Amino acid sequence: LIAFYDAANEAAASDVIVKGQTNILSAVSLRNDAPQIIEFLRNSDELSAQLLGDSSKSVRIKIGNENEQSFMRNAAIVTAPYTVKNNTLGVIGVIGPSKMDYSKIIPLVRYISEAAGKLLAESMDI
Repeated sequence: LIAFYDAANEAAASDVIVKGQTNILSAVSLRNDAPQIIEFLRNSDELSAQLLGDSSKSVRIKIGNENEQSFMRNAAIVTAPYTVKNNTLGVIGVIGPSKMDYSKIIPLVRYISEAAGKLLAESMDI
């Protein structure tokens, strides 16, 4: 819980935080596009635009050709905003192969975004 609290505070202080991007290399369906995906993850402006998009929904899923970048055709992005008092402060997301286990990823992303919002509200004394 302390590590999660620290990560939530780090996220509040930064524009974009990317963790685990080398895991893309282990996804067989993403190997050909891995260099472009990893470069995309390093480009904070492009990544922010993609992740923030429509952050009004609790969970947003883009699969394959729904992604704007052609190199993401075999990938999926699952995102959820974290909010404090109905103000979106950021987005938590997972990028992986389009055949990832959505039944595990969606509730996980939802839970983490809700927990981040609660922890940030507490740390801000809101």
